[in-house]
Amino acid sequence: MKNFDVPWREVPIREDNLYFFEEWKRDDSPKGVKYVVHYRGKPVSSIKTAWRLTLARSGITRRIRPYDLRYAFATELLSENIDVGTVAELMGHSSPSLLWKHYQHIMNKQKKAAMQALPVLEYVPNDMCPKKKAPTAVQ
Repeated sequence: MKNFDVPWREVPIREDNLYFFEEWKRDDSPKGVKYVVHYRGKPVSSIKTAWRLTLARSGITRRIRPYDLRYAFATELLSENIDVGTVAELMGHSSPSLLWKHYQHIMNKQKKAAMQALPVLEYVPNDMCPKKKAPTAVQ
């Protein structure tokens, strides 16, 4: 069982993204900003307006919710065969079963990989591909 009294969850970041965080810190430190994600130097308490404005400035017109990022996060990791327990831990879930029920979206690359896992027809034994039509109940 998770301890929900902990004020934060530790989530490692990609090493190659450190540069961006360091750059933001260099830009924000002289202004006295103490937060990576902030609005005019203060912590963000609600992202509704910021999200809407960011989408508009980016030219994104379709409806995308901040929660959709969680779905994308889980789907991407699971599609790359990251174990479900690790993904659940990163997302703060107490049970990996929730991921399979709500977050697993099958991507085209997964469908293609599944089809590529099938044997090439020329290598399938003849008795698996009979040339005669199978008898049916109505003949």
